Amino acid sequence: MSAQLVSLADVYDALTSERCYKKAFSHEKAVQMILNGECGAFNPLLMQCLTDMQSKLKEELHQRLE
Repeated sequence: MSAQLVSLADVYDALTSERCYKKAFSHEKAVQMILNGECGAFNPLLMQCLTDMQSKLKEELHQRLE
């Protein structure tokens, strides 16, 4: 479960961070992509946690970008 959680966090970070080869996706787009299975398959429990924590994640992302 720990490895799956780190994997999910890594995908979210990769999607919401600008890279030399891509622009950063918004929080909403990143979560939508993850929930739609566009970035791999994740444990349903972790998907529920992601859904439940969306507002906190969005807040932290905005703080990181400031």
